[in-house]
Amino acid sequence: MSSQVTVSTICENTKMARENALLGSYDGAAVYYQAVLQQIQKYLQGIREADRREKWVTVRQQIQIEYTHVKDLMSTLASFKADPNVGGDRSAVGGGGVGHGHRIRPHVVPSSHQEQPPDTYDPDVWPAPEKPSPRASKPPARQSNPPARPSANRAGGGGGGPAQRRGGPSTAAPSGARGSP
Repeated sequence: MSSQVTVSTICENTKMARENALLGSYDGAAVYYQAVLQQIQKYLQGIREADRREKWVTVRQQIQIEYTHVKDLMSTLASFKADPNVGGDRSAVGGGGVGHGHRIRPHVVPSSHQEQPPDTYDPDVWPAPEKPSPRASKPPARQSNPPARPSANRAGGGGGGPAQRRGGPSTAAPSGARGSP
């Protein structure tokens, strides 16, 4: 087995570290990140050109930052799994200090929910809507559309089309002939 570190090996192990981190396998990711950092350190020992060496130092720093993020995620997950009653000022209500000294504030029950028994209160469920207050005046009634007028173009329409309104010829009986005896 060769002790030479290749760029392709560094790239492949970095890819595996990132994939494991994305999939939530933080332990596996940590192992790959440690291996990559060791490989980069070994690779840097063989580089003589200053520009190239500077670029690899930057890559190592970026990989170190990613590894630190993975370690932070691992410690945060471990704090979730830890017994909440063990330790300093952790309380059963607040859940204790989660990572970096932050404390979780206890949940405050809104006044609208205080009349409910504590075992039925669920902060994710909204209360029933309040009944609307009666209005002083009712909104104006909507006017219905007037009935449509018969059209002259219809068969048997007889509504006296446009010609009749303008004084044109009419088929109606003369005014004196309306059933007068």
